[in-house]
Amino acid sequence: MIDTTNERKVSVMKKRKIVALLSASALAVSALAGCSGGSGGSGENGGGSSSSEDGTYNVVIENVTLGAEYKDTAAIEEAINAITEPAIGCTVTIMNIGIADHANRMSMMIAGGEKMDLCMTGLTTNLVSMVNDGMLYELDEYMDTAGKDLETLLGDDLEAGKVNGTLYGITANNTSGQAAGFLYNKEISDAAGVTVPEKCTLEEFLALYDQVRAANPDLYLTSMGEGATPAVTMIDPVVAFGDSTYFSYGVVTDPLSGSTTIENWYASDKAHEFYSMIKEWQDSGIVPSDSMTSGVIPQDMFKAGSSWGVFTGYSPMELPTQAPSYEFEVGIVQLTDQYKDTDMVQQRMWGVPVTSENPEKAIEFLNFMYTNTDVANLLTNGLEGTNYELTDQEGIVNKIDAANPGYQRVFSMFGDQTKVFYNTPAEAGIQDEIAAFAESAQPTATLGYVFDSTPVAAKAAAVSNIVQQYGPSLEVGLVDDVDEALDQIVEALNGAGIEDVIAENQKQLDTWLEGRN
Repeated sequence: MIDTTNERKVSVMKKRKIVALLSASALAVSALAGCSGGSGGSGENGGGSSSSEDGTYNVVIENVTLGAEYKDTAAIEEAINAITEPAIGCTVTIMNIGIADHANRMSMMIAGGEKMDLCMTGLTTNLVSMVNDGMLYELDEYMDTAGKDLETLLGDDLEAGKVNGTLYGITANNTSGQAAGFLYNKEISDAAGVTVPEKCTLEEFLALYDQVRAANPDLYLTSMGEGATPAVTMIDPVVAFGDSTYFSYGVVTDPLSGSTTIENWYASDKAHEFYSMIKEWQDSGIVPSDSMTSGVIPQDMFKAGSSWGVFTGYSPMELPTQAPSYEFEVGIVQLTDQYKDTDMVQQRMWGVPVTSENPEKAIEFLNFMYTNTDVANLLTNGLEGTNYELTDQEGIVNKIDAANPGYQRVFSMFGDQTKVFYNTPAEAGIQDEIAAFAESAQPTATLGYVFDSTPVAAKAAAVSNIVQQYGPSLEVGLVDDVDEALDQIVEALNGAGIEDVIAENQKQLDTWLEGRN
């Protein structure tokens, strides 16, 4: 494997100097303007002063949302601070950031020197890209002290947060492991007399949809959206090495067989089968033909009752997490066996941006959040009596005003997921069910491997541009001929250098595999 560690460290140091200069300039301008600057928490604003006169440090942590500004955020911060300040000498500011603006907002904040202590990596920007851009602190030096409990709790999952052997990200989901699934309108299927099992194959599920559609002729199955990302990851296991947006690094198309062979997705047999299926859906009218231009996302079409549902990742926590977002009863079905790969672990990770003024304290708070269920529940569910009510089932809560919540966790994950409360329709014992599901997830042979795209960065970017140009029409089934469309994109990808990218990825993977034997 090509080791770019020294080059990266130099780059990171340069970027930190720039950030420091930008921060100093911002402070000088603020002082000249006579700005007093509030806490800035409670929503979309920044984190305010870093520490008080007694040395208490203020940790700014992201909550990635659907875009809402939650009115109860300040009260939740106050409740958290009452626990964390005497326990570990820090207060907390929750920064609510909408997912549509998340990638851009993170880049702008870090480039502008704006203080942030814990951000979600992998959710909208992959870990390796953030590391290569010098956006994150190295974390190894803090793990034996401030993060001492994280190593015990997260174990081998920490390997997925390493780039060139250095730790940059800590998984936010200690129960990672997922299957393909479909979230559906249960009221519609019940009215049609259709019972959906807890688990079935995609073919069996589509046969159930045919029955539902017979009673609802104008009901779409789902929407394929704008086709901006490969939908196969929601339907079938594919390992994408941190780039599930464009597949620019190549993929393993059959990871559950133990395969470690990386190939061009668009030249694979599985891609041909998948896109042929999507075109068949389009030709038969079970997905909308205008989804690329309508501006209506699949979730909104589902909420409006125009489609039966949406494809989604499946785990036992998905239904109670997603159900409060809908005004009708929803169900979820598992469509594949559960498995676990690096992409899943990396999808939600906590990183410490280089604009943090105390990375050690950030890791200490993260460690505390994983081991203190009260803090994890406050960040996950908000305040009892304000945002939720306890039920007679242990660990299960009812949302208050779910249609207009004063606080909500949507994309970020806080603390030990086997200990936090879950919303109805979850039932008592779901925490154990989640733990068992994660434990039973089949690990892929590449679990823990992280591709460093630095040696082929220009070609990987060129590949991404080709996919953005040719991919969307394939993803929504709006092509005249699948074979011709795939031949066209494969030719363009080869011209952009995808074979060299895949060769570099395969070389690094083979070296990694040899080191594990």
